[in-house]
Formats: sequence, structure tokens, C-alpha cells
Amino acid sequence: MYRLHLKRNLRSLLFLLGLAAMLTAGGALWWANHIGMPTAWRATLERELAKKGAHVRLGGLSWLPLRGLAATDVVLFADPELRAETARLGRMLIDLDKTKLARGIIRVTRIEMKQADLLLPLEPGNPQSRKLQVDDVEGTLLVSGSRQFEIRRARGRVHGIEVNFDARLRMAPASPASSSGPIASANPGYTFDSWLDLLESLETAGESPPQLTLQLEWEIGNPRALRSAIRFTAASIGRSGVMLDDVAIDAVFEEGRLTLHSLRARDKRGQFQATADYDTTGGDGRFELTSTLDAPTVLGVWFGLSMPRQLEFADGLKIKAQGGFERKPGNSLQVHATGEAASGPILMRGIRFDRAESRFSIRGKDWFLRDAVLTHPQGTVKGKAMLQGPQVRIAAESDLPVDHYKALFTSEAMHRLVDDFDPRKGATFHLNVDGAFEPKVAGSWSGTGTARMTDTGFRSVPLLSAECAFGTTRDELRFSNGKVVFDYREDPLRQVSGGPTEGTATVQSVSYRRPAGTVELREIGGSFQPAPLVRLFSTKVAESLEPYRFQRPPTIRASGLMGVGTAGKGKTDLEVGFRSDAPATYRFLGADLELEAPAGTVRMRDGRLDIDDLRFSAMGGPVDARFRRDPSGMLAGELSWSKLSQARLQETWGMSEQRGGELSGRLNFTMMPGQIATMNGKGNLLLEKTELFSVPVFGPLSPLISAVVSDRRAGFERAKTAWCSHTIRKGVMTIDEFHTETASLFFTGDGTVDLGARTIDMTLRMNARGLLGLLTLPIRPLYGLFQFRGTGPLGKPTWENMMFTTPPDSQMQQLNQPPKASKVIPES
Repeated sequence: MYRLHLKRNLRSLLFLLGLAAMLTAGGALWWANHIGMPTAWRATLERELAKKGAHVRLGGLSWLPLRGLAATDVVLFADPELRAETARLGRMLIDLDKTKLARGIIRVTRIEMKQADLLLPLEPGNPQSRKLQVDDVEGTLLVSGSRQFEIRRARGRVHGIEVNFDARLRMAPASPASSSGPIASANPGYTFDSWLDLLESLETAGESPPQLTLQLEWEIGNPRALRSAIRFTAASIGRSGVMLDDVAIDAVFEEGRLTLHSLRARDKRGQFQATADYDTTGGDGRFELTSTLDAPTVLGVWFGLSMPRQLEFADGLKIKAQGGFERKPGNSLQVHATGEAASGPILMRGIRFDRAESRFSIRGKDWFLRDAVLTHPQGTVKGKAMLQGPQVRIAAESDLPVDHYKALFTSEAMHRLVDDFDPRKGATFHLNVDGAFEPKVAGSWSGTGTARMTDTGFRSVPLLSAECAFGTTRDELRFSNGKVVFDYREDPLRQVSGGPTEGTATVQSVSYRRPAGTVELREIGGSFQPAPLVRLFSTKVAESLEPYRFQRPPTIRASGLMGVGTAGKGKTDLEVGFRSDAPATYRFLGADLELEAPAGTVRMRDGRLDIDDLRFSAMGGPVDARFRRDPSGMLAGELSWSKLSQARLQETWGMSEQRGGELSGRLNFTMMPGQIATMNGKGNLLLEKTELFSVPVFGPLSPLISAVVSDRRAGFERAKTAWCSHTIRKGVMTIDEFHTETASLFFTGDGTVDLGARTIDMTLRMNARGLLGLLTLPIRPLYGLFQFRGTGPLGKPTWENMMFTTPPDSQMQQLNQPPKASKVIPES
């Protein structure tokens, strides 16, 4: 009984001891896992892993029953000295060979990662280097005894991309060279810094994330031994809002070279296909591609290759290209390529073209276009261009209408110049230009070229054609070797007087200098109307010439300066010489005068107009004249004429009673053009070979005598010559001395003529001599003296006999002696 009781108590004690041992072991295990396994265990495990070529540092180590060791804060290094950090893991499970472990030998056979995070530095050994973060990593690492690793079914997430990874890795044996000096250069990771930029900037869309599948073989530490197959797919991926759909990439990375077998993508405008290869060590590569994508946007956002801002594509741009690229310091990508491009509707500087096509080449940021053709409903543009740095160079040929060139300039002055053109139906314009400009610098255009136009107008001047060479800089626009054919078909004067339907002007050069505000004309000549030519450059100056209307284009020569705008004020100095065998028309004192064979020189100086050496024939006689018009508009003139037809004078100014004779004289005057009431001046007149009036010598018997002898002149004395001097004030001519005579009579007179109203108020005094003097004897002491007054319209005044009044002393002296011929001959 006692033995049975002892046995029972012994079993209970053993049970309690076992339970206590288990609790103690469990507590010890809990305590060990809580505070971490001893440092010696971590060091032993780190040494074991180092033998496999995996240089690690374990932050913490604990034992998980049935699962193995759990390591935390794991850092991987590429070198035994633990200087070149390659990766960081938050947590991993390590499985040991239990048969070896029972004999005290630690051997790692498998490492499992679940929901781990990898932090891979791009520059091993540099704690401050950028790092590639891989989230939610899961996978199994199998470790063999020959320093080899195998990663199976690993997956994770990198910047929103699901990565599936299988790899076989072998640790390269350490070498003396690898244990000293910089380690970063031996690791290929540093060459992928730009790829990290790309990853960090990617945007994704769609229900499923992008998928990246990698199959890798690598001898860690030997960049040239890395081999990988890459497959990437994405429903939609982009940068800065520029999305690409149905993206698929198949590539192989081997011996430091990435070979892109296929790259496909599409956007709302088209598709993209490409092949390429890239040497990650040298940073250079080559590619071939075809694309109908929105190329300007994609190239600018994805690759930093900006297209000119002046180009806008309505549809996809079709591109075929081949070339290479190179990664420069600072991770900038420099591309060199050749190819061809074509597009549908395109908007270039506001001009819409139906189609554009060109061959091109690219060198870094420099673009070269050749064989470019832009098709427009109204013409084409052909040429080549170079975009180099801030400057654009263009060599082009165009037959577009002139109004389309307004978009090429930002200057308001150039806009106004283009607006001055007025193309007519059937107008043509042909332009060749070779120039350069900087898009960001207003007014930077400079170049040379030629231009020709037909059936157009400029500043209301109709032109049949115009052609010239030109050159332009920021401050000067120069035309040279020009030829202008004016259209006179609709000219009112030509329709009245007849004459040619065109006139031609040749131009050595015309230069507009913006800072000085001047237009310089050199050696302009030809047969043309002067006012329309000058209007091409200065409307104000042309208005000074328009009163002189040539019935046929005169022969012109012109040179000088014209001031333009505020800067050109006071600088006009233009001289125009003219000569014509045909008449010209000029309005004078309210009537149109026909000037035959006019010739002279016109000089314009800042509002002042001088006409010198003016010679012409008018009303049957020669006329010499000079005119001056000052800036206020006041006109001053000097005229002298000889033997003009009195009949034609009377006809011109509407005098009903027309008599023959010849008129000579001089006139100096000033007046506002077209305002006779402002006319002031002085002059003299000589009338010859006329019949001013007839005096009946025999009184009432004179008509009877002329009838008997059948001669109307018999019994009458006629005044055939007269002379007078005059002054003009405010449009009223005052005749100071008037003299005429017959064989028996002598007349003097004075009076006024209102040139505006064309009325006369004149007094004539007569002294009768000879036979008529005998008839006046009964009325002594004033025998032989009579007085008459004429008033009314200049063409037909009314004359009345008046009581004789005492004349001025000068007239009394003349009445008492006949005038001498020298007194009636005007100055020549």
C-alpha cells in the first residue's frame, strides 16, 4: 500500500517537473524571442550566410516553432567589410538544415519573405544615395551549398507596378580588388538612376495595375554577367497626364545591354511600334520606330524633346525614324536620328495647312527639316529649316497669298505693311526667302530673298506686277533691283485722255530704316505717274504730287529720303525729275489748264514742296514757272509766259466774247491751294495782235463808208496792243496802269478784277488826236479827253460813257504822249 502510494506520488512529481520544464522552456523561448536571440547566434548566422556569399547584418533574430528563424532589420552588402549596401529587408524567415543543426552546424537552406519591404540603394556604399523601394515583397529564396541562390515566385510592387520575379543568382568570389577602393563602380545599379526617375513619374489607370515579369540570371558583383528577360504590360500608363494605352514591352538584358525586341503602345490618335538596344554601361543605344501617336506631346512629356510651339497638329503625326541616343552627364538624353514625317491638317503660326510632310534629322536639341512641303488650298510652301539653339533658320519657296505672311511677324508695323496689300481676283504671289529668327525675341527676323506678285494693289495703288530682291534685319528692310508695273486701266484721267494702260518703274534700291524713320530711294526711273509710286512708301508725300495729272506717264527719275513716323519727322528730302511729250493737267484759278510737254524738278523737304525749272507750253505759248509750298500749305509761284492765245484763255475761263491776240506777261503770287480769296501777288500783261475795240473815225459816217468800200475796217481805228501792271490782294486784282492806242487815240485806265467772282470794275480814259482831235475842239479846254467805265462779268462787261475826271499824274502824262514800245515788253 505504501509502495503504491509512493509510486503515485512519484509520477505526479515527474509530471509536475515536466510541466514546469515545458513552461520554463516556453517562457525562455518567449523571453528569447522577445529580447532577441543572443548576439552570438546572430553572428554565427551572419558568418554562415557570408560563406554563401551573402554578406548581411541582422538587426534581430528570433525562433518561430515549426517555421524557423525570423530575422528583422536585415541589411545586405556586396562586400565582406559591409561597406557597399545593396538592399534592406524589414523581415524574413530563415530555414536551417535540422540534421546539421543537431550537430551544432548552422546551414541556411531557405529564406522566405512575406509582406516584406525592400529598399535597394542605387549607389551601394553611399547611405545618401537614392533607393528603389519594393513594397509587399513575397517569395522564396533557396540556398544551395555552392554559393548559389534561387528566387521562386517572388512578387512585389514598385511605384504601382506589380513585379513578378524569378531568378538564379550566384555570388562572385571576393577578390582583393573588391575589398578596397570604391565599390559603386562595380555595381550596375548606379546606371539605372534615370530609370528610377521614370518609375517615380509614372501614372497608372485602369482596373488592373501594370505587370512587369522578370526572369533573371546573375553573378552578383559582376555587371556583365547579368542576364534577364523582361515582359511589361499596362492597360494605361503615362506621365504628366499624357497616357498611353495597351502598352506591351518585350526585352532582354544581357551583358550590360538592354535589347528591346518590341515596344507597342497607342493613344487616341494612333499607334506606336519600336525596337531598340541600350548599353547601360556606355549609356548609348539605337532605335527604330514608326508612330502615328500625338508625337509632339509624347516626345515633350516622356523624353523632353520639345517641338516648336508654333506647330499644332489636328490629327496624328506619322513618323518613321531610326537613330541613336546617348545619356549625358546629369542624365540628359541626347538623341540623333533621321527619318520622315507626314501629317494631315496642321496649324503653323496661325496658318492652317491641309497636309505637311518632310524628311528630318535630329542632333540633340537641334532639328533639321529638308524636302518639306506644306500644302494649302491656295498654294504650297517648299523648303528646309533648322532649329538650332534659340535660333530658327529657314530657306523656303512659297506661292501663298500675301495676307498669309502676316502670321510670321509679331511687329505691328509688319502687320500694317501686310494689310496694305489688296490682292485682286487672279492675283499671284511668289516668295523665295532665306533667313533666321529667334522665336522668343520679338523683331529678331533677318534674311534675304526675292518676291514677285501680279494683279494686286498696295495702299490703293493698282499694280499689274512687282518684283524685287530684298533683305531685312531687325532695323532695316531693303528692296533692290526692283521693277513695278502700274495698272492704269481704271484711271479716270486715262479713260478721258487715252494713253497707255500701264507704266513701268525700275528701282535700284529702297531702304526702310526703322530707328531713323526714313525710306531712302536710289535711282528710281521709268515711264510712270509719279504720285502712285510715291504713295507706295508715303501717302502724305504722294498727296503733294497728285494735283499734277499727266495724261500719259512721264519719264521720271527720283532719289532721296522720305521721313516716316515720329522718328522721321523733318528728314524728308526727295527729288523727282520729270519730262513728258504728252500734256499734263493742272487746276489753276478754278480752271483746268492743259500743260503741253511739261518738264521740271520737284523737291520735297518735310512738308515743303519746291518745283523748279518747270517748263511747258500752254494755250499756244511757252511758260516758265517755279512753285513753292511751305509746311503750312501756302503756295507761292513765279510764272512768265509769251504769246499765249487770248482766245484759248477766254475759252478756258468761260468768257463769252472771244477775240484773237497773243498774251505775254509775268506773275508772282502766294495763295492757299484752291482758295482764290487768299491770293496775293503782282505782275504785268502785254496783249498783242488783237482787236480790243474799234473807234469810228468819221463818227456816224464810219459804218456807211465801210459799207461803200466793202471793208468793215474802213472808217474805224482799232486798238491792237495793250499793256498793264497789276497787284493782287485777297483774290482781287488791282490794275494800276493800263495803256493802249490807235493812230488817233490813246487810252489809259485803272480798276479791279475779282478773280473769284470773275467780275470787273474798270475806268478807261481816252485822248483823241488828229482828225478826231479836230472834232473835239468845241469842248475846250478838255477837248479830245473822254472817260468810260466797264462793270459786270469779266467775260461780258457793260461799258458806259462818264463825265471826265482828273486822272492820276502818271496817266495824265501818258495821255499827253504816246507810249513807247519798250514799255509793253515784259521781262523774259
